[in-house]
Amino acid sequence: MITILFGSGATIPFFQPRLTTKYLTDQVCNPQRWEAVVSNYRKHTTNTMADPSDIVTVLERISRLFDRKPFKKNFEVYAEIIDKIASLGFDRVPCNNMLNALLAVLVEPYRFNWGPEWRDVPFLFREIIVQSILELEYNNKVADYNALCSKQHDFIDYVSKNDNKTSLVSLNYDNVLFDSINSLGFEHCFDIIPQAGNMDSFDYHKFHESDKVVYFPHGHSRFKRNSFDSIIYFDNPLEAEKSRWAGVGDNTFNSSLTLTSSLFAYNYNTFITTGQTKDAALNLSPYHAYYQRLAKDLWDSDWVYIIGYSFGDEHINRLLHSYLYSKPFANIFIVDYIQKDINLATDIVNGNGLIKKITEVFKPSVFFPNMDDISQYEPQGIWEINNYGFGQLVNSIYLYKKGMKEFLNEYKDIPFL
Repeated sequence: MITILFGSGATIPFFQPRLTTKYLTDQVCNPQRWEAVVSNYRKHTTNTMADPSDIVTVLERISRLFDRKPFKKNFEVYAEIIDKIASLGFDRVPCNNMLNALLAVLVEPYRFNWGPEWRDVPFLFREIIVQSILELEYNNKVADYNALCSKQHDFIDYVSKNDNKTSLVSLNYDNVLFDSINSLGFEHCFDIIPQAGNMDSFDYHKFHESDKVVYFPHGHSRFKRNSFDSIIYFDNPLEAEKSRWAGVGDNTFNSSLTLTSSLFAYNYNTFITTGQTKDAALNLSPYHAYYQRLAKDLWDSDWVYIIGYSFGDEHINRLLHSYLYSKPFANIFIVDYIQKDINLATDIVNGNGLIKKITEVFKPSVFFPNMDDISQYEPQGIWEINNYGFGQLVNSIYLYKKGMKEFLNEYKDIPFL
């Protein structure tokens, strides 16, 4: 079996400006974005909503924290803080979750201005992310977008041609992967329910039994969650967007403004999952099935391709770590962009880039038993990576460092693929 995991770096070649973490972070901090989504919100409902200027002020206050370690300026940190503010605004009953209990004990009486007007700010935050992506998809595709999708199609077909079982796992919200897998027979496993019009339902049996599936553990722009805590899927992401906004003013099961209880705070991860505590969303449909299937897919795979993933999600990392050390004859092939030459001593001991993250996830002590001598350790594979762009980083882990676009041109020339 083959598993291919797509992170945000996998979509970088497809848009201009590039769809990067920095791009989305800039969008969620843009005052004009907030003016637009709050205005649209108020057209759909009479619910109270925080003023856009107040939201932007909070985002600016968060931004100033990024000058202090260990914060990194990315939209998931913003989402995490906004979600917790909204959770506190929803209610302050100490017994309802740990956040409320901690604040009741440590800060009494509450000295916060957050109220119910913040309840739906997390939904708008996620809408800004998706709207920014959809604008790129409809207005800012690179000139060779279709050719790149065709090359990605051919790569997926190439690595899976000798194996009947292949899983595509995307952590992205965009539609590049959908545009790349036409005619390859991958199932998303949402089936239409005739009596519900265009509403789709996730077929758990089909998902777990299908040999070729594509799934999205962090949600997708084609998703809408209703108040039954189930996902409705749309083939057209613009229709999904339209339905989510229609659900803002709907008090029936079609409401888009859903949240769920969790141990620490209320969970606002619905149609897309972001922030730094994504684990609570894994209890919801279909994400719990996605996570269960990912664990099984990794165990069954002889090769796992990791493309453009920065190793920033602990719930994914723990499965990758377990795969490498539990699965006999496991092989991991990482595709990313590293501009400079790799130097293990510098990158592992003093660095903060991809090599550092890889060794943190897969535990460098296993690869390099004597860390005191790592400055003397530069295996042949490192020389090959620096000179040819690909090679064996350590046992069972291979690296291509020239980025996704070049990889789609060269993968057939890599001897161990």
